Amino acid sequence: MRNFWKKTEKKSAIFNGNFEIRQLHLVALLMLGELPVNRTRAYFTRRTHLRKFCTSQFCKRACLHCLMTGDTLVLDSEWHWIFDCTHFDELRFKLPVLDRAIRECRNYGDRGFATVDNLVSLLKKVQTQYCLGVSLGSFIRQAISARESWMSEVCARGRPCKPPEHWARNLFIDPPSDEEFPAEVAENFDDGQPWHNAPDELSCGELWRALDENM
Repeated sequence: MRNFWKKTEKKSAIFNGNFEIRQLHLVALLMLGELPVNRTRAYFTRRTHLRKFCTSQFCKRACLHCLMTGDTLVLDSEWHWIFDCTHFDELRFKLPVLDRAIRECRNYGDRGFATVDNLVSLLKKVQTQYCLGVSLGSFIRQAISARESWMSEVCARGRPCKPPEHWARNLFIDPPSDEEFPAEVAENFDDGQPWHNAPDELSCGELWRALDENM
């Protein structure tokens, strides 16, 4: 980490006094792993709202926005925020310098999702591109504000978080057990592999178990 900043100081205009202190601070928090993502925070300030959801080692670190708006269980990480989270699609579009760099660093191949390696590639660009550093800092600031505002709406006034109407299974009361997670997703969850259509698949699995018990 120290070497990274030394190289940046030598190569970049970021440290020439023109970089806004607030944005520099946010980029530093990103590099130190101290952004308010649930990969590390595990909804510790929202646990009364999410009830049993936070008893699952996977769910308590998942992106609630992607689950509730896209039925996708995926790690709520720094690289997910910057590269993939649909909550910030419009924000990326409004920051063309960052958006272009993200597209250049999205070397997913057949994988289909961002990992920490994509984030490292982006940070290497920040070392030498002043405008990109400014844009990334702006993205982080606005993303934190947007996420906190959204969380305040879905977890309003201390009330339990309400599941989407189309969910047949309330994952806040009955979250998936570790055994219910597909093996591939469980193995690669910390890397960022998403589980698409998770509520539907969990409901189908629950139905099949009920049928087996009645036969």
